[in-house]
Amino acid sequence: RPLAAFKTPGCLQDPWLPSRPLAVFKTPGCLQDPWLPSRPLAAFKTPGCLQDPWLPSRPLAAFKTPGCLQDPWLPSRPLAAFKTPGCLQDPWLSSRPLAAFKTPGCLQDPWLPSRPLAAFKTPGCLQDPWQP
Repeated sequence: RPLAAFKTPGCLQDPWLPSRPLAVFKTPGCLQDPWLPSRPLAAFKTPGCLQDPWLPSRPLAAFKTPGCLQDPWLPSRPLAAFKTPGCLQDPWLSSRPLAAFKTPGCLQDPWLPSRPLAAFKTPGCLQDPWQP
């Protein structure tokens, strides 16, 4: 979808949740979700790693595949969860059929139940068709 979805050039943002004020960005240049309530930056336990400042930190042991984009705060699961090598995936969620992909070429999570594209609330932005 159009790069206009990027509100902070250079940052990776989640297009699928209702947009919220960019004020939630506490550390410009870091991978953050502008649509979740901000939390103290103390949540960052490993500066330099891709982290979600709004989730409780967990041991880096959660990282099972160094170098991949992973969420260190979710319980680790077998790498068998990876069904499409080379795609941006969350190895800690149960794998589901790729049929979940409704918009090939977009950043999507193949492990969430697919939902109608009507779920898109902000046309033109990168959005998650699986959210209400």
